Amino acid sequence: MLEKPTYKELEQRIAELESEIREYKKSKSQDSMSPELSEVFFNLIEVMDIAMWELDLDYRVIASNRKAREIYGEDSIGKFCYFVAADRCSVCPECPAEVVYDGHDSGRSEHQRIDASGKTIYIDHVATPIRDKTGELTGVLVLIIDITMHKLMEQEIRRHRDQLEELVYMRTKELSESGKALRNSKERLLFALQAANSGIWDRNVKTGECFFDANYFKIAGYEPNEFDHDFNEWKKRVHPDDLVRAETGMEACLSGNTQIYAARFRFKTKSGAWMWILAQGKIFKRDENGCPVRFTGTHTDITDLVRAEKAMEKRIVALTRPLDDAGSIIFEELFNMDDIQRLQDDLARAAGVASIITSTNGTPITRPSNFCRLCNDIIRKTDKGRANCFKSDAAMGRFNPEGPTIRPCMSGGLWDAGTSISVGGRLIANWLIGQVRDDTQSKEKMREYAREIGADEEAVVEAFSEVPAMSREQFGQVAQALFTIAKQLSTTAYQNVQQARFISERKQAEEKMIEAMQFNEKIIAKSPIGMSIYDESGQCIAANQAIAEIVGASREQILQQNYRTIGPWKQAGLLDLAERALAENAPQRKEIDVISTFEKRVIVDCQLVPLRAGKRKNLLFMATDMTEYRNMQEMMIQSEKMLSVGGLAAGMAHEINNPLAGMMQTADVMSSRLTNLEMPANQRAAEKAGVSMEAIRAFMEARGIIRMMESIRASGRRAAEIVANMLNIARKSDSSFSTRSLVELLDQTVDLAGSDYDLKKKFDFRQIEIVREYEDNLPLVPCDGGKIQQVLLNILRNGAEAMQEEAENEENGRRKDKKPGFTLRLTHKKETGILRIEIEDNGPGMDEAVRKRIFEPFFTSKPVGEGTGLGLSVSYFIITENHGGEMSVKSAPGRGTTFIISLPVERRKS
Repeated sequence: MLEKPTYKELEQRIAELESEIREYKKSKSQDSMSPELSEVFFNLIEVMDIAMWELDLDYRVIASNRKAREIYGEDSIGKFCYFVAADRCSVCPECPAEVVYDGHDSGRSEHQRIDASGKTIYIDHVATPIRDKTGELTGVLVLIIDITMHKLMEQEIRRHRDQLEELVYMRTKELSESGKALRNSKERLLFALQAANSGIWDRNVKTGECFFDANYFKIAGYEPNEFDHDFNEWKKRVHPDDLVRAETGMEACLSGNTQIYAARFRFKTKSGAWMWILAQGKIFKRDENGCPVRFTGTHTDITDLVRAEKAMEKRIVALTRPLDDAGSIIFEELFNMDDIQRLQDDLARAAGVASIITSTNGTPITRPSNFCRLCNDIIRKTDKGRANCFKSDAAMGRFNPEGPTIRPCMSGGLWDAGTSISVGGRLIANWLIGQVRDDTQSKEKMREYAREIGADEEAVVEAFSEVPAMSREQFGQVAQALFTIAKQLSTTAYQNVQQARFISERKQAEEKMIEAMQFNEKIIAKSPIGMSIYDESGQCIAANQAIAEIVGASREQILQQNYRTIGPWKQAGLLDLAERALAENAPQRKEIDVISTFEKRVIVDCQLVPLRAGKRKNLLFMATDMTEYRNMQEMMIQSEKMLSVGGLAAGMAHEINNPLAGMMQTADVMSSRLTNLEMPANQRAAEKAGVSMEAIRAFMEARGIIRMMESIRASGRRAAEIVANMLNIARKSDSSFSTRSLVELLDQTVDLAGSDYDLKKKFDFRQIEIVREYEDNLPLVPCDGGKIQQVLLNILRNGAEAMQEEAENEENGRRKDKKPGFTLRLTHKKETGILRIEIEDNGPGMDEAVRKRIFEPFFTSKPVGEGTGLGLSVSYFIITENHGGEMSVKSAPGRGTTFIISLPVERRKS
């Protein structure tokens, strides 16, 4: 197996390829691009922090990198650059691409753009021609550079509006004709790297060997290959305080936690100074196990940008301090000190005076301008003389808004003048001029002062003679000019503070607005109400997870929908409702049934609300799952219906019971007197009438009277059962309550149901499969065991009969492999104190109309004469009224039926 080439060998091989390419150019042959090199070039272009476009001759975008797609969107390919860039942009004064198409070597323009967050950003476009081997123009390479920070600095600091230094330095290097794609890729890469002041690095993760291109060394002041191509050599040059952060970012990318590596750190230049580097990269190659092998990226010099950012932060902090705290406002932070020093030097030379700016305590802020030798080299060199100078400077600079202060210096007696620089009436600095003499100063006075401060007398006298002389009137005019300048500086400083404060307040307002928007987004995301927003074209632009759960689709699927093409919307009438909401600018509302995932029926309350933002018309769709609410409402209606029927049932039962008892008793007596042959009274009455009891019985049997009487008695018993059931509806009693195990009650009821066998229908409960799903350690429940068993037995018998009828129904065609069965579940909801019973069968189920009426008294789906319709209504009252629980049913045709009973673990007082 061949060994992998080192990076130096690879570099040598690239040089050989270039030589071969030149030979191919002579023979006018074309070679295809090396896939690996092409992938490196495109990979590096992709991770660049400068956006790039390639335009064809028709101004269409035919290629763009990651940064360009972030600014202009994913769908810019194939579109005219005018239309892509015009979205939320100001009109370019001159299109750089047109300049290149007109025959120029480059074109450049700037314009504003509104980004996705609503902020204004500034874009610098630089265009460069792309030519073929004949020199024919084939396209344009456009670099798109974000210069917002620099523009903001120009706006906020009015005196510093120097244009950004040209970032793009394009150098066209004629390559071989190894293929148009290779040449174009390499040219684009070189242009981008040079324009961004960037270099390439390529690290072998396993060996630690690295490759650094020539520009990598150049940006740090090194000669190419001046240090070894090794990862440890790179680490030696990274600032110790930044090394951990830089390596942590690399490890995050190598481990797969991030796709793109990006880090800022300080890097040692050849001169020993520290420069700021922006490192970006990604995994370029992995081995067969998916482990990273090659890690490739760029280093970009961002020293000027970091300095500008730090200066801006420092300036903003200074400018936004309260004006009532003069000590917190520093002169140096309000002005560019190079400009101030230049202004001071020019004034001193023009007026022939010395000048200096000091703090309020006399400490120098600027370097002395045009200081005479007497003050600078003699008086200020002594401790007492220097202290007197500082004291005099402080006294001269006292705040005086009316004009300059002119007086002899407290140190050497020369004439001085001072004026104050303030911000909002608060003194922040003193601007002093002076070191001129007039006739009042003499050599004798200077000798005397020299002795006082301990200076050489002759030297003082000699230097005194060099001090320029000036009349007081002329000096006063110079001082007045200084006052005017200082007053203008004070005004400028105040304006800078106010402007910075406005910027700061606006920034804070924007941050609060962003926080509010993020808070609203979180509310929408966490809201149990489903929400989706559609634009004017009907396309969904936002949706939360709740709407996805309600309709049974993923959030991604909803975001791809257009409500005008959604079939269920049209079928449910929501499409017309949406158009009405937009047309009338009024909310619309409708309740619909939705079949969501797993064919679950969901009742949804739909609200369509128009949202207007300027000229845009969006539509907010809110969906609330009303299923539980409607079920609860249905249960409340059912309970109210049961209560009213209960009172009616009790009254009817008492009214019917008396005549029914008389009828049944009379039927029993008649049967006894007509059929009992052994009764003496019957025999005596028959003899008296001249007939025998045998003849009477024979006659009654022949005429079917005995059968009729038995039918009367059976009907009476049936009517008595109905009356008893009706009385059970209204009866409440706690006398038989005790704590019982529902596991035992349910198992006993199943055994009891197993004794049922209907010869007529060949129905045998024992042939039904029973599946038990009981939780462990279920608590005992206070209940009337007999009545609970009555409820359970009623449900089991009804389910068994339904499954038997389905099996015998030829039209249904029940499969032979579908064995009838029940699934019994017992669960304990500890948080609510409810023990839940579920009885599920796999029978034919019932439709919605039957399900809604299943608990109504006298309602039955059985044929006339086969059921009273009181079994489930009585069961419902036993659970809800006698036991304070809940009872409901879930069913659908062909999907079986499930009865759900919820009983409280603790007895609730009525």
